[in-house]
Amino acid sequence: MYKIINKYIRRQSRQQIAFGSFILVIVLVFVDHYLGPDISFTIFYIVPIVLATWYLGKTIGIYIALETASIWFIADLSKVTRYSNALIPVWNSIIRLSLFLVAIILLTAIRKKLSLEERLAEIDSLTGLANSRSFYEITKMESIRANRYVHPFTIIYIDVDNFKSVNDSKGHEAGDILLKQIADELRSNTRKTDTIARIGGDEFAGLFPETDYAAAKSMLNKVFSQLVKTMNRSGYSVTFSIGAVTFDKPRKTVHEMVRAADNLMYAAKKDGKNNIVHKKWAEKDTET
Repeated sequence: MYKIINKYIRRQSRQQIAFGSFILVIVLVFVDHYLGPDISFTIFYIVPIVLATWYLGKTIGIYIALETASIWFIADLSKVTRYSNALIPVWNSIIRLSLFLVAIILLTAIRKKLSLEERLAEIDSLTGLANSRSFYEITKMESIRANRYVHPFTIIYIDVDNFKSVNDSKGHEAGDILLKQIADELRSNTRKTDTIARIGGDEFAGLFPETDYAAAKSMLNKVFSQLVKTMNRSGYSVTFSIGAVTFDKPRKTVHEMVRAADNLMYAAKKDGKNNIVHKKWAEKDTET
């Protein structure tokens, strides 16, 4: 049930969620007033505040809390019941608002923690690139989009040649530094719309949306050249074997498409390493 509700709310715009929270407060006030003082309705007032805070952030949550406390205060003043002291409605409103604000603070902290955990679940902790799971999910979404709007895309697979020798001769710390440098170069020499991921160990993958064979070839040459320059400048004796496949239309599964790029990476290795093998996928044929 939560997944269904969450999915529905996330499809709404920020304005719709804010307006819905505001209207919900008004409805609750009318229902509370109709039921009278004999039935406690307090707990339900937290619902629109939770809704606004969780989906729109702390600031909007505070606005809804102020609205709720203010309307509730006005409703208290309009009741037939007279208080022993004129300041009692004010005190009650302050207490209610304080409880709402505490709830907002706690919700915001929980939301930030969950967002951080979701983010960490999608990135490689060493390089800050997307991890394997995230890469496959993003590629799946791009595959659906490419199939709908009929545009090409390219998937690449990169293996760092002789990486083990760096770990063996200079230690794992040096190997980690090397992987970070490679990640930085891949980030710097690709577009913001591209997705670069560390698939595991010394293997990286990339997704270039709306990129045909010619554009992908140009980008690959640029990336390869910059990687080689950086390694020479840093004194690392590693090279790169890169496999790339440009798809005019998606295959049935993401694994099939990534495997095609992976196979070409191995072809680059067999061809002497330090090389790019880039092909265009065709239904019956594969052309270079």
